[in-house]
Amino acid sequence: MYPKLRFKGFDDAWEQRKFDDVFNYLAHNSLSRDDLNDNEGSIKNIHYGDVLIKFGNVIDTKHEYIPYVNDNVKLENKACFLQDGDVVIADAAEDSTVGKCTEISESSDQKIVSGLHTIPCRPKNKFAKGFLGYYLNSNAYHDQLLPLMQGTKVSSILGACFHELDNLITLHQRQCEALKKQKQFFLQNMFPKEGESVPRIRFNGFTEPWEQRKLSDIGNIITGSTPSTKDKNNYNGDFLFVSPADIQGNRFVEKTITTLSELGFKKGRILAPKSTLFVSIGSTIGKVAQIRDFAVTNQQINSIEPFKDIDPDFVFSLMQKESPSIRCLSATQAVPILNKTTFSNVEVSIASNINEQYRIGELFIKLDSTITLHQRQYEQLVSLKKYLLSKMFI
Repeated sequence: MYPKLRFKGFDDAWEQRKFDDVFNYLAHNSLSRDDLNDNEGSIKNIHYGDVLIKFGNVIDTKHEYIPYVNDNVKLENKACFLQDGDVVIADAAEDSTVGKCTEISESSDQKIVSGLHTIPCRPKNKFAKGFLGYYLNSNAYHDQLLPLMQGTKVSSILGACFHELDNLITLHQRQCEALKKQKQFFLQNMFPKEGESVPRIRFNGFTEPWEQRKLSDIGNIITGSTPSTKDKNNYNGDFLFVSPADIQGNRFVEKTITTLSELGFKKGRILAPKSTLFVSIGSTIGKVAQIRDFAVTNQQINSIEPFKDIDPDFVFSLMQKESPSIRCLSATQAVPILNKTTFSNVEVSIASNINEQYRIGELFIKLDSTITLHQRQYEQLVSLKKYLLSKMFI
């Protein structure tokens, strides 16, 4: 009856109660999407799909989008308007949604009802803001018991703690998404469009038209190979052995599922640092990554080891930009594949001035580093929240 992790100053045992002892059930309205609209109305409606998956543990009804009930629709249970502190539980939909809960917040100036496939509930006693929204989505609640602490002081601290965590998680998630959109904008406009010889956006001082070259003209094209798996001495060492599964969206491949020993590494086709890797076979064809250090790949990856007069960071961004069109070259085959010859003959536009390549490469590596930073902070905060939810409730 004691959480494993607690704020200082709280040592009372928690209590166990049945759900019915804590909540009164409210009526809901079975409104379909045809009864709702996005723009106007005097009443809002929470659908089961809005619970948790869309909004999170607490719904701020003043600021978050919730559809309106059409004015000509007659509500079945018009008297059951939700208020601050009420909770709404999804009782249908996907496995990831059913049983999830959200707490209503800031609804005093807005009429709001609970809609299709929801169970609206009102606590019989007052809880601190945010506590129920987080607790009812924790593993402790889903063990089918409802332990509650006495008083509201600690629940207030818990609610505030998790609310602040959610704010930080949302902040980093939004910053990451905004940076990714900005990166896509630059990829589309800092490289020439098809049939053009200059990009729409350029750094000051660069006016020369870009050149059309085959990939084999800008670097060595190397198709990976797999050292014999029968010889166990080839594996479980300190050297990276990159497969498509190791390319997960980050720019650099820092670690791999399978590693090579020094013996196995020497048997592979060793790539120089800053080489660009392009998945050329299978369902993930077109994924792009870069390596910081020497590495070996398997045969599903074609790599570009840039020549000395080509900036390697420029090549990576170029391949990210060209990936969708290159991927289309394999679409006519039963098993998508870009063999070394086809890949080598792909024509791309490159900046003829090496200094322009440097500037573009530098811009995108800074963008990628910032995106990775926010992504890691987001993942760390999500892990922290999960840990706290498992330790601060019982």
